[in-house]
Amino acid sequence: MLIAAALCSLAATGQKTIVQRECWLDGNIAASQTMTEGTMSIDISSLSPGLHTFAMRVQDSEGLWSSSVTRLLFVPEASSGVALVNYQYWLDNDIQHAVIVPSSANHGVFTIDISSLSEGMHSLAMRVQNTDGKWSSTVTRFFLKPVAPCEATIVRCKYWFDDDVQHAVTAPLDGNNGVIGVDVSQLTAGEHTLSWAVGDDKGAWSEITTEVFIAPGPPGDVNCDGGVDIRDVTELIDYLLGIISTTPVGSDVNYDGHIDITDLTDLIDILLTGG
Repeated sequence: MLIAAALCSLAATGQKTIVQRECWLDGNIAASQTMTEGTMSIDISSLSPGLHTFAMRVQDSEGLWSSSVTRLLFVPEASSGVALVNYQYWLDNDIQHAVIVPSSANHGVFTIDISSLSEGMHSLAMRVQNTDGKWSSTVTRFFLKPVAPCEATIVRCKYWFDDDVQHAVTAPLDGNNGVIGVDVSQLTAGEHTLSWAVGDDKGAWSEITTEVFIAPGPPGDVNCDGGVDIRDVTELIDYLLGIISTTPVGSDVNYDGHIDITDLTDLIDILLTGG
């Protein structure tokens, strides 16, 4: 006995094309058969009478496989002359509310309404009935009803320093392209952490992100130790001479965007004049 599997040519997305098709029976993917584009006959003579499954998937030119599509397949008893007359299905083991669909309805193709189901994992059970009134074995498959998409807009941000979430600052993100200013003027010179999260208009907050940064000290505090002294001069000279390669955080003494001899001159002036 043969069945004909109709394979539709799928439109490629971008430059991808379908390069391979395969199918298998009763979940036995290890015995899958390669199929060519078009229509291919599959031998089902070895299958026992009753309900079986037929699955198929395709592979694109990048080597990625699609999700498999599974359909139910009924094999009648060859000598009895019986025929399929009814489908019966139920959800989540609720056989009390099983639905019977005549095989003559829409050529055996029907839609199952899952709109009343909660989001998450569920089961679908199905069996078929022949003209003798006999039912096949039940085939059960699990499926996932996905979470409905939620359209949300990011509208606010909160941030805090050095794990001090008790004093987190919340600011709206309704202007300036979502950019906010963070005041670090009250921090001591040196290393700190900045943590932040963003919130949407549904009341939800994102995961927390934390970064380490160095807060500068007063003008001339090259080494960010909170004071201005001869050690700042030494470190700036070492940097300008190439003795150290890491740029000191407070080395741009005159805030002109460049680190050069003028910064060293201004630093010496600060030390000599006290301001």
